[in-house]
Amino acid sequence: MPDEKYIIGITGGIGSGKSTVANLFRERGFHIIDADDVARDVVKPGSELLIKITTHFGKDILNRDGSLNRAKLASIVFQNQKEREYLEQILHPKIISQIIIQIEKADVKTVIIVVPLLIESGMDKLCDLVIVVIADVETRITRIEKRNTVDRDEILSRINAQISDTERSENADIIIDNNSDVNELARQVDKVITKIS
Repeated sequence: MPDEKYIIGITGGIGSGKSTVANLFRERGFHIIDADDVARDVVKPGSELLIKITTHFGKDILNRDGSLNRAKLASIVFQNQKEREYLEQILHPKIISQIIIQIEKADVKTVIIVVPLLIESGMDKLCDLVIVVIADVETRITRIEKRNTVDRDEILSRINAQISDTERSENADIIIDNNSDVNELARQVDKVITKIS
């Protein structure tokens, strides 16, 4: 990684609000690379990875237009650890290499990467600063229910499939508590910016 870049990693469990935190940084002029966007890009219709995933999981995981039905795939892999591990083994190296390419191409000194599995994938080692966004489980469930048509049991299985906030926090330089409102969240983001400026 180029020495002149200052890399901030943002992570947190599903429903913690890491995308909201990233958007607050974006509004304040920071360059954001979101692993979810990269993940969508590497499985575009016709891509080598999508062909590999479809061969393994079957064509039921595709939408009519040939794109990946992420919700359907998620419902499979979050119920089956072996399938999740298989998917992560083929996706993570490609996602990580694409993020590194984007970091190197970014014409800015500070780059923020938003990675759900930042710590599990070892990408926290690329970062100069790791921010962990935390929120109570019930708060996270409510948020996910509002944005997705996923039932409570499936949400809990996704939360339990990830490492805990305690484990994430042990690897954090800064913890952002997202149990309140967006104004409080913005206040915490501004505090981080003051610290790194």
